[in-house]
Amino acid sequence: MLPHLADLFALIASLKVTKVLYGKTSVDETTPQDVSEEVLLRACTIKALVTWHLERVSNVCRERCGGQGFLSANRFGETIAGAHAGMTAEGDNRVLIQKVAKECLEVKSERQTIAKMAMLISTMRMAVVRQLYNPGFDAGKAGLEAWLKLFRFREQYLKGQVAVAMSAAKKKGKDQLFPTWMEQKANEVQRLGIAIGERFVLSDLMAEIKACADLGTQATLTELGQLYAAHRVMHDLGWFVTEGVLTPAQGRRVRSRVEELCKTIGPKALDLVNCIGIEEHMNWAPIGNPTRWVDYNAIDKNMKGELKAENVWK
Repeated sequence: MLPHLADLFALIASLKVTKVLYGKTSVDETTPQDVSEEVLLRACTIKALVTWHLERVSNVCRERCGGQGFLSANRFGETIAGAHAGMTAEGDNRVLIQKVAKECLEVKSERQTIAKMAMLISTMRMAVVRQLYNPGFDAGKAGLEAWLKLFRFREQYLKGQVAVAMSAAKKKGKDQLFPTWMEQKANEVQRLGIAIGERFVLSDLMAEIKACADLGTQATLTELGQLYAAHRVMHDLGWFVTEGVLTPAQGRRVRSRVEELCKTIGPKALDLVNCIGIEEHMNWAPIGNPTRWVDYNAIDKNMKGELKAENVWK
């Protein structure tokens, strides 16, 4: 669960930045176009990443709680259903991710970089492409800047891949654009949109760490940032290795780094959860409160596995 906790702190930092940017642009009609475009991309990606995160965490927690996770009193059903509603309502996540990929490929300031990467990929100069990223990457020694560089390279590489595919489709005829985008290259499009979002999240967390005045808090947030980065790379490790961005040995080191960071952060886990600020009155599920858990299982209340009245805890 610790990698998911790191993901949560990173997502909170990025959501905060997105809300602030949206608040500024929504009242300022003179907002530059590039800032408005960034807000659009951020809003689409953060909505998708947060609701996917909720779905994953809800299901993992339900599983970890065994049979108790099935009881309606413990509210996992509500969070799982709520997560799926969030994934679908106000823009299906997969559709939003497609939009992010499309909008990014059309950003004017990015066209030269995308064209350069597309040229290298289309001419099969893969050695040159890989040299754009440091081949000596070591997950065990990497700071957040090194992880962010890896995230940026993945994003640019995917932009180049999709651009090459769409250019080839256009040459065959405009009627080939839709099937190429929606069918043949759907996986690459989705991976690109998610890569953009995860790069936003990591850079936002790094900004939060830099702005933190307390050195102890800064150190803990840095560990969480490294765990977030390593966890996201591990989640997409198949791509990094098969595309030659990381060697198999480097990939194994990423997995080891996740385990190392979990051991380091583990003793702080409860403090980290508590600092999120969930009020006591919000935590009424029996499984989440030791006192209520004992009361809930008292024989004389005859609960039979479910809540029967609002005054159960009185």
